[in-house]
Amino acid sequence: MASESLTAQAVADLVGGRLLGEGQTPLRRVGSLEQAGPDALAFLASRRYLPEFRRSEAGCVLVPQDLAGEPLGPKTRIVVPDPHRALREALMALVPEPAAIPGVHPTATLGRGVMLAPEVVIGPHAVLGERVEVGARSRLGAGVVVGDGVSIGEDTVLDPNVVCYSGTVIGKRVWIKAGAVLGGTGFGFVPAEDVHLRIP
Repeated sequence: MASESLTAQAVADLVGGRLLGEGQTPLRRVGSLEQAGPDALAFLASRRYLPEFRRSEAGCVLVPQDLAGEPLGPKTRIVVPDPHRALREALMALVPEPAAIPGVHPTATLGRGVMLAPEVVIGPHAVLGERVEVGARSRLGAGVVVGDGVSIGEDTVLDPNVVCYSGTVIGKRVWIKAGAVLGGTGFGFVPAEDVHLRIP
């Protein structure tokens, strides 16, 4: 995923922080205190990580007020009330999500009676069974398998290789991570004389 480039001052403005040090420091990525280089933004959330901060080569570090005056460590710092929250905002600017282009990939397979609402994205090698319904602006990643009669609400994301067995119902604004399986056979068995019967 391509990264943007922002100055330390631009990041400070973005997260509503107070800049200490060089405002023109270019930041192109985000990294841990241990691995961040001169072009990376890192964050320090507690005193527990002061040893790593003191050795860090990060170009800029998000720090809370009580650690802003630490004499060692990177000199360019952005003082914020909550470094975790500020990091989230910075990440969204430095590493933006790629734009999803609505449409059905030519390698996808759609069964009879599939209903796709506007602005749906169906990725490569996705397989949709019969009578599947996909809500507006939902995105189905590469290799997703959706069984017959599955319903997927609006603004829902199925990451690559998600499997939804027949009859699964997924609501609106749901994000299902890669490789998840929904609606499949459970792990339970019922003993019956000399056999074990699987619970569907």
